[in-house]
Amino acid sequence: MAPPFVYINGYPGVGKLAAARALIPMITGAKIFDNHSLIDATAMVYERGEPEYQPLRRKMRRVVLDSIATSSSRKDNTWIFTDQQSSSEDGSAAVKDYQLAAGKRGSPFVSVILNCELEENLRRLSGSGRGVHNTKLTDAEILRHIRDTEDIYHVGGELELEIDVTEKTAQEVAGIIKEFLGMYKPKFAGLFIAERSFDDIKGFKHTFVHDLMGMKAGTEIDLLCWVDKPRNHGRLVFCNVVDNTGKIQAIFDRVLVEDAASAASFVPEIGPEVGVNLILLDGRL
Repeated sequence: MAPPFVYINGYPGVGKLAAARALIPMITGAKIFDNHSLIDATAMVYERGEPEYQPLRRKMRRVVLDSIATSSSRKDNTWIFTDQQSSSEDGSAAVKDYQLAAGKRGSPFVSVILNCELEENLRRLSGSGRGVHNTKLTDAEILRHIRDTEDIYHVGGELELEIDVTEKTAQEVAGIIKEFLGMYKPKFAGLFIAERSFDDIKGFKHTFVHDLMGMKAGTEIDLLCWVDKPRNHGRLVFCNVVDNTGKIQAIFDRVLVEDAASAASFVPEIGPEVGVNLILLDGRL
């Protein structure tokens, strides 16, 4: 499995890039892609309020993410992304671009939300050097408006970490993120599937959880996923099946799992019954 995508989201000025930079020396081969790399490039062509601004920024984001997702030169790098996306339609669509790129690469998508109390956020926003050579926000009134009208987008799930950074240094925040990544290292590394190895899933074509809605009964697919919170009820095991796009409840037949050592059919709570070949990344039920 490819190293994770670490997606750091939060209001302007909370310290996302500082935390990302502090995290770099803690993770071998980690690289940063700051959202202002896209914003600054787009602003060289269009003003933010012009109709061409958002389409160009979206196209650039998708080109960059697709290149990262399919790159052989960067396949062993952990990528750290910084962003400021709200729960609006545009914000959620932007986050989905990162999630889909992670899925295409075979990387776990780790969402990190940085929160900060208003007064400290305002103090950090006015820090020396911020916005001098780029498009970083420095207007306190605009920040107040953003905080009053926009909620930071939450992916949800067990691979999301939320940190109050009000009284924390960038180094401390990076340490918390690093510890969180370490907690889930077995899930990133584990593979439990008959006759499949790590090499087998490189370029593996599979279905995402969000694609299950609307599928016809009897459809057979391959789903690359994590198994979360299993609940043992004798022969049947109920659990959440999770990937970078969503979560559904599954029912496993324990006899089938033990006999086949890998595959089972399950019945999603949503949508029609779908026959699925599961690739489990949790290592065990």
